Amino acid sequence: CGEVKASYYKTPTANPTGTIIYADLDSDVSVQAPSSLETSSRPTIDIENTAGEAGWQFAPLAEGFVCSEAICCYASDFVGETDGYAIGALGGIDSGCANYSYGHDCGIASLHWPGEVCGIFSCQEPTGACLNYQIPTGNLTGVRLETRVSPDTTAIPHVLAYGAVGTTSEQILIQPSEGLNFFKNGTGVVLTVDSFPHPITSAEIYGRPYGKDELLYTCPVSSEKNEHDISKEMTKRPGTSEENSNGKEPATIPDSTIQTSEETSNGRKEGGVAITILCLFLSALSYYFEI
Repeated sequence: CGEVKASYYKTPTANPTGTIIYADLDSDVSVQAPSSLETSSRPTIDIENTAGEAGWQFAPLAEGFVCSEAICCYASDFVGETDGYAIGALGGIDSGCANYSYGHDCGIASLHWPGEVCGIFSCQEPTGACLNYQIPTGNLTGVRLETRVSPDTTAIPHVLAYGAVGTTSEQILIQPSEGLNFFKNGTGVVLTVDSFPHPITSAEIYGRPYGKDELLYTCPVSSEKNEHDISKEMTKRPGTSEENSNGKEPATIPDSTIQTSEETSNGRKEGGVAITILCLFLSALSYYFEI
């Protein structure tokens, strides 16, 4: 899947503006998946009969299944006990103000965004509180998650375990190919986790359908295009086809103002002689006063 570039857990409540962490990522995902990561037929659902309610939806992990609108999350291949864990799904609007109730308004537009999520969380009760960090009380160290997302959704895996490794304590970010295996092919997405000997804190497939974002800004026109248009304007010549490419008739010049080439040539010659004589006179006058 690649190398973890950046991770951020939660915005401190004392700093409501938060912190943005970003990294350049390779969006290309290999379609050559191990057999254990091939998508199954289970997420092919009858939406009218299976789709869940709106907003975040949770169920005990032992049930292995939950839906939020058209997004369904499946969990299987458990290693360890499912007690103390919940499975959650979101097919709608997520928020970043620690209140995940459906329809809650954070008061700031940028704290709401479309999401398609499938995950498991360490928590005692399957409620929105599962999205807040909780130290695991169970011993689950392995799981397989599977979901189907919208065609244009970008899906990202994120797995945390509890324990200590080297200088890292309490929260261990599970690395790709070191306990985390992830596969996306079309709309099918699979995540397998092996965090042994550390119990899983949370494991998520987080999808972002960026095409549904309602941006609070608009991007300017490409500067390259503007430079091209400016240079084109500067090279136009009056009366040429470039200037009249908008379909308008070229401007006409009255006959009285048109000079023949001979008249123009004679006028330039006479003007040039007069200017030459004037320059010689001024030069002589300047020399006389200097003496």
